[in-house]
Amino acid sequence: MRINKFKEKNNNDTAKYFLVDENKFYKFKETAKPEILKILLNNFDYYSCIEKSFRFHIFDPDNSVYIYYLMESIRRNCYLNVDLWNKMFITSRYYDTLVVNGMHLKNLMKDNLFKKFDLEIIPIDPAEGMKIKTKFYWRDAPKFTTYEETFNFFYKVSQALNNHECILSNALSFTHDKDARNKLLEKYLSFTDIKYREFAENLIAETTTKNLGKDKLLVFHNFMITVRQGQGDVNIPTPELDKAQPLSLIFNDVASEHKNRIPLFMPDIKNNKCNNYKMLAELEMFSFMLTIAKGEKTELQILDPRYWEILHKYNVNEIEFINCSYFESHPRAKTLDDYKRTADLDYNSFFQKTKSTKYLYIYISSVRQIEGKVMKIRFFGGVDKIKSKESTSNQIISNIKYELKAKEQRANEIDYWNKNK
Repeated sequence: MRINKFKEKNNNDTAKYFLVDENKFYKFKETAKPEILKILLNNFDYYSCIEKSFRFHIFDPDNSVYIYYLMESIRRNCYLNVDLWNKMFITSRYYDTLVVNGMHLKNLMKDNLFKKFDLEIIPIDPAEGMKIKTKFYWRDAPKFTTYEETFNFFYKVSQALNNHECILSNALSFTHDKDARNKLLEKYLSFTDIKYREFAENLIAETTTKNLGKDKLLVFHNFMITVRQGQGDVNIPTPELDKAQPLSLIFNDVASEHKNRIPLFMPDIKNNKCNNYKMLAELEMFSFMLTIAKGEKTELQILDPRYWEILHKYNVNEIEFINCSYFESHPRAKTLDDYKRTADLDYNSFFQKTKSTKYLYIYISSVRQIEGKVMKIRFFGGVDKIKSKESTSNQIISNIKYELKAKEQRANEIDYWNKNK
């Protein structure tokens, strides 16, 4: 009713549908689609990437970019769980609602995607649905039903459309049959306009791990400060690079003690090496994730060749991320002026204070490509109380150094257990 009233009230509205230009709007919309898929894939949201790339494909079947993202999201998802290869494409994670004795029950769908055109699974406006160019998928016998059949079907389509990157995607799907994989890699390398030539050459020669450096990239990223004022918390914004000197000094001191580690201060590269920053941030997110691989021992380079490239670029075989959370408690500070004074403090001010109750949380995570060792390490050594009358900066430095040694010891224990299990 309210929508109808609003429509009647604004029936004579003369506003434009497009503020700039209708053609430019739709052109921008199409340009944004590959970027959407790239973000979904790089954020490990494989199911969403699968569904959205297929949705884009049925309206534009000759666009091989959508096919590439569809294949890659299927491959990576199935790489982490081999059982998915035999699951129904898209529908295997949806439910049918059944009414039994007046009760609504949910059962996993058993039908394939092409049993009927379900607008709840593929959300499309009915008017827009008239523009679908691949209605033949829903006619006669299905062209594919499982994820494996889908992957193989679209590989054939990709080759008809001359998408060379899909050859690499297919090659990386062969994790046990090296002959089949290498045959596809050789085909991939026969083309000039490919993205991952050096990686593919090393993969065939089985030198991807051997050709990485033995050092570690030590990445210092976030140092978050939270102050409890009475019963509420005040978060202090991370300073811009020109005001981050206190953090830089701490990090330089930590890094100076470790000769086998190459230091990298993330604020330094955020503004002038955007691609490196995004890649490291993505790897950091992956290092935090709990990854349970079913049926395969996951390798960074197979999951995504870009991960091998960033290791090779920095000439390291491990990337360590250090993130710190600093906490102060001011239980008696409850006024608005107290909040304002705290919000105006800079990092130097916090490190110089001698009367507050302070705690430090240090999180260390890493991704690795080292022969015979696990792919990821996550380490949290607990909470460290900062003594109020001693140098805060020196205590932070000392604690980070200690936690790095503890992380290394923990990594050795995990590698030993993994090797002898």
